[in-house]
Amino acid sequence: MIAKGESLYFLVDKEDDAIQVPYFQRPYIWNLENWSDLLSDLLNNNGKHFLGSIILKKTLKPGTNETDTTIIDGQQRLTTLSILIKVMYDYLKDSEYWDTSDDSIAINSLFYKKIYNDIEIKYNLLLNHSHLDGEAYSKVIGSVEKNGKQLIITAPLQNEIKQELQKEKILYEEAIANGKKIKEISKYDKELIRNCYKFFYKQLADINLIDLKKLWLSLFEQKENKNNILVRIVIDDSEQEQEIFDTINSAGIPLSPTDIIKNKIYQQLKECDMPYDKVYEYYKSTWEETFEKDEDTRKWWHTQKNIGRYKRDNIELLLHSVAICIGIFSTEDEVITNLAKVYKTAINKFTSVKEIKKLIDIIISYANIYKNIMPQFNPTEPIKFIEVRKRLSCILNVSETSTFTPYILYLYNIYYGKNDDLLDKRLCMVEKIIMHYLISGESNKNFNKYCYQFVKKEQVGDEKNLLEYVMSEPDKFFTNIKLKEGLAEVNPKLGKLFLFMIQLHRYAKLDPKEDDYNKGLEFEKERELEHILPQKWYKDEDWINQRVIGNGDEKPEEYRKYCVSSLGNMTLIKKGLNSTISNKIFEKKYKGDIGKNNGMSNYISLSISKEIINYCHNFVWTEESIKKRENDLGNELIEIWGCDK
Repeated sequence: MIAKGESLYFLVDKEDDAIQVPYFQRPYIWNLENWSDLLSDLLNNNGKHFLGSIILKKTLKPGTNETDTTIIDGQQRLTTLSILIKVMYDYLKDSEYWDTSDDSIAINSLFYKKIYNDIEIKYNLLLNHSHLDGEAYSKVIGSVEKNGKQLIITAPLQNEIKQELQKEKILYEEAIANGKKIKEISKYDKELIRNCYKFFYKQLADINLIDLKKLWLSLFEQKENKNNILVRIVIDDSEQEQEIFDTINSAGIPLSPTDIIKNKIYQQLKECDMPYDKVYEYYKSTWEETFEKDEDTRKWWHTQKNIGRYKRDNIELLLHSVAICIGIFSTEDEVITNLAKVYKTAINKFTSVKEIKKLIDIIISYANIYKNIMPQFNPTEPIKFIEVRKRLSCILNVSETSTFTPYILYLYNIYYGKNDDLLDKRLCMVEKIIMHYLISGESNKNFNKYCYQFVKKEQVGDEKNLLEYVMSEPDKFFTNIKLKEGLAEVNPKLGKLFLFMIQLHRYAKLDPKEDDYNKGLEFEKERELEHILPQKWYKDEDWINQRVIGNGDEKPEEYRKYCVSSLGNMTLIKKGLNSTISNKIFEKKYKGDIGKNNGMSNYISLSISKEIINYCHNFVWTEESIKKRENDLGNELIEIWGCDK
């Protein structure tokens, strides 16, 4: 390994041809914040900002003395710096401060010469991006062309960006002139490579060309130890790049667990003597085809879900699930934050291409189940109560419960299409466990343990009722009494879920001859939660004057405040009606104001809403109404998810 402090002149005075960005590395992800920090530091420190390390690996080409060079770490920084170089070139090339030596620096820092014969020379990009960013990067950097006897770099984006910025400036000035609220016009969250160029082009427009030339000269300082803004580390075939990479405290955005796992898997194929081109072909047909096929596919796999206090991408949840399903997680105490470490430890034990390919095949197989077979919750798609899989998907998503994903994925893997009845039975068990936790308000700290143990029991064919395993826990919260007690104070989001499921269950219980038998409902369509006794009842004179009934030793006002959060005080109403009926007394809320607004009665279609009139007397909604309805709804929930123990 050779490590040396460098200015950017190492790109000009290079020993190699192209620098390859490995196909299994993540795409360019630096954004506005990263660009701003980099440029600010360079400008405020006369170009002497230290950027960390870049790790390059040289590999002998088979049967030759020539080498290929790949970038192991530093792709984000090197890409950004090369775009900055291009923007500086576009500003300085036609100025009086430019000379022929600068032409040579610009061309050689962005391109390498490939000589076909004594006459024909082709300039290719020095930084050779993978398919993920190759087209966008080449459009930003341009190409080398002859202009008479002089070589120049084309500027395919310069005029386009200049016109965009001029239009944005006009819109900005018009907004100020008209007294409108000024919004940030330029967005830098899409087409990151293009917008990196646009950002630098916009920022450098305000810099004096003399100062810009000074920055240029500083970045390309040729004297040793004068402006070492990077440490260039070069390793060879005999050195383990992953271990070196892991020990470097690199600047920029850390690799995600998914990036580290992907890199380790395909690097291990190379370590097992699979030729580079074969690894590349296998990568394209497996990982790329599954997770990076197009923008929609990449976006889906990187959509985040809540898991405990954290958000995790779909792909990270998948890899976590696979690790549990195949036993890479050795104990139930392993957590998702250890995911990359756990995979690396396991992969290091693989000594053959066959073993690694088997792991990849398993990941791809589970990915297909996760994305294409397991139901994906759509709040605008009707759900029927008998649709166990859709029903559970709704519960998991609304409650933001992802902990059981590994077990559910394992169930689909072994039972889907083979024993669908047993699959649904197991899913109903998971649903019952989750709903008892949600309704009772108990902590879900044991979910990781349950999930791990359930997978293990399925793997060894333990036919013992898994529900009994949960119900044998020392706290013994898993009871019907606990379930009903939990309805006294309900989170509004969960309250909507509980009422929605009760309504679906009622449809399923109807006589098959009735029109609404087994009817489906959309979770979101024209439905929102309404507190019948308003959360801010104290702001309405009518509610204040209505009698308040205490309960034992409690003060009447405190008891009313307590009753507001009861499930018995909640119902589902037409979306948008909430703001109309607001905090009004129940009679006005239900009937509406004569000559003004319609009330709930004009829009009621669900029995969960129609029934509330049966719990009051002369249109007076009281604490007794709430507690009686709470008890009745609790009985229905016990009918759906209750237990004898």
